[in-house]
Amino acid sequence: MHLIQSAPISPRIVAIGGSAGVLPALGKFFRVCSAPPQDVAFVIIVHLSPDSPSYLADILSKDTTLPVLVIQDGEQLKAGHVYVIASGTSVEVIDGKFKLHRAAVRPAVPMPIDLFFNSLAQEQGERAIAIVLTGANADGSAGVKAIKAQGGMVMAQAPDTAEHDSMPKSAIATGMVDYILPVEQLPLALFDYIEGSSATTEPDLAEKNPSIDLEPVLDALLVSGCDFRGYKRGTLERRIARRMVVNRIDNFTAYCRFLNATAAETKALSLDMMIGVTEFFRDPDAWDALAEYVLSELLAEPDTTQPLRIWVPGCATGEEAYSMAMLLTEQIEQRAIKRTFLILATDMNRLALGRARRGIYTSSAASSLGKTRLARFFNAHGDEYQIKPELRVRSAEPDGRSPLLANRSH
Repeated sequence: MHLIQSAPISPRIVAIGGSAGVLPALGKFFRVCSAPPQDVAFVIIVHLSPDSPSYLADILSKDTTLPVLVIQDGEQLKAGHVYVIASGTSVEVIDGKFKLHRAAVRPAVPMPIDLFFNSLAQEQGERAIAIVLTGANADGSAGVKAIKAQGGMVMAQAPDTAEHDSMPKSAIATGMVDYILPVEQLPLALFDYIEGSSATTEPDLAEKNPSIDLEPVLDALLVSGCDFRGYKRGTLERRIARRMVVNRIDNFTAYCRFLNATAAETKALSLDMMIGVTEFFRDPDAWDALAEYVLSELLAEPDTTQPLRIWVPGCATGEEAYSMAMLLTEQIEQRAIKRTFLILATDMNRLALGRARRGIYTSSAASSLGKTRLARFFNAHGDEYQIKPELRVRSAEPDGRSPLLANRSH
């Protein structure tokens, strides 16, 4: 007789990222984190010197009764464990196992937190949870976008309690952080969220209320200036249910009352609906086709003083609009022609649009561009890159509701 063994159930992963000053913060977190849910595994990704041994696991073992292990390549994650990154490595989670890589070395800027957060988003989707603690750069801010795009949850240490506030501030600036709290208060909020999102309660709108009327929510969002009636019902239900869990409300009618009475929640739900997954030159084949079949035709027209006008709707934080500006500039220079262009990029998410106007991106977000484009179109500022002034936006607000950003090149 042969016994069929079922595959191990993957634990829910809580990924914690931090850098400068993170050791005391981790100690505070785990001293409060005395009785975590049984199905949770913690993964700690911090910046370590690649040339020196790390004693993080030994030190952290003094602050928790959970087993603390250094991450090993190919290791299967187990619930009830704390895993810490090893010196000289970066790591992803794939099919419930760790996949180790050699850490990036200078001049490349290591972004191990973004790498792990991105893999976690793909691995666990709506179950993914990320926490950003103290740190001196912007690592993690790109990864939280991936987590939220999959419907996961993000927490950050309150910047005024962080020894170095750059990392939590960068995460918060994305507009995608659900909880902003001192370290000591994060575990309780985390456990409440996990309990709420795991329970089969009314937030499971699709199963418990297949004919529930979403109009009260849509009307509240419409008052704030956003009409989401074109969204798929499943998307609306998931975003509403997630916000109900975040606010510890398990009754849809009660949530509608809370939404109508709380401007901050209306904004938060709107931002959840408008999460944009974007990056520079996303889907390279599409950009190659655009250059070969569209821009080649437009730029073959006789010289004219009339600028080439392009509209980028739903521009989010600007990566697609600036990609278009870079590509057009390259195509014009290759042809040695004189042609101006005007790019109008719009988005209803004012927070994202503000980031697009500033044109500042983390090393992780800009890394896919390559050295040539980074040198040609960006100025480096520490661990960040800013679009050069000749391509940076000039903003206008033609109707007060649909902000525009305009890129102009000669």
